[in-house]
Amino acid sequence: MNPNVRKFKIEYAQELLRLAVADLQAAKILLQGNARPESTLYHIEQVVEKSMKAVICHNRKPVPYTHDIGTLLIQLGLDLPPGGTALSDLTPFATIRRYEEGAAIIEPAEVALAIDLAEKVLRWAELKVVGLKS
Repeated sequence: MNPNVRKFKIEYAQELLRLAVADLQAAKILLQGNARPESTLYHIEQVVEKSMKAVICHNRKPVPYTHDIGTLLIQLGLDLPPGGTALSDLTPFATIRRYEEGAAIIEPAEVALAIDLAEKVLRWAELKVVGLKS
């Protein structure tokens, strides 16, 4: 068994979606509260990551243990979420950027756009997993 991937019961996909919703709420609260943009973007990355992992799980594929969105995109194949390969730009916020502050200027408008994209990815995943209307 590969320690870097794991198959889950299909029901786990819905749990991942609930966790993604909670991360989206956290990101919105942080954005309004003048928090570090890196912290807000960490939660946005988590929304995207968990949404994609929910779809992977729902498709009965092994879920990679990674924060690398590029790896998750590969696992999804041709069924890419909104934002496509550009979502990989969020990966550093779940890794090295969590431990940096102010190394790059991040405008509030950029964070707001990232939240909007995370909402679209979450809706995409909900449609795939539970058939919710957008």
